[in-house]
Formats: sequence, C-alpha cells, structure tokens
Amino acid sequence: MDLSLPGVDGWAAARELKADPKTASISLLALTAHTLPGDRNRVLESGFNGYISKSINLQNFAEENSQTLQANKTSKKG
Repeated sequence: MDLSLPGVDGWAAARELKADPKTASISLLALTAHTLPGDRNRVLESGFNGYISKSINLQNFAEENSQTLQANKTSKKG
C-alpha cells in the first residue's frame, strides 16, 4: 500500500484495517517514498508488516513481498 493515497492516506488505512477484527490479521506492506530517518519505524508502528522504499528493485520486489508474508505468518504462530 502506498502511504500517500488520495482521500485516506496509507497511515490511516493501516490503522483502520488493524483495528478491525475482520481485517486485523492481513499482511500490510508499505511501498513508499517516505524515506526520512524514522519513517521505517513509524510505518511499522502504524500497523504495517513490512516496508519497501521507492524506487523499487523489480528483481527483488517479489522476494521482499514473500519475506513479509512469511514473517507475518510466523509471528502469528508464536
């Protein structure tokens, strides 16, 4: 999810999705140009399971998505 969405930004969308029991367990991956110091931590603290900064490396994009999904599955088991 991009953090700079029109209408509802990604930060707010993540908080809403994680607050709803029906959608709280879905994995959220931030794809963003927000790369200032602290942005990654802010992203993860707002409910995202992963963070990829733009511009993306297409060769690694699928692997990064897979790692985020796997890490989210593993954390739910523990």
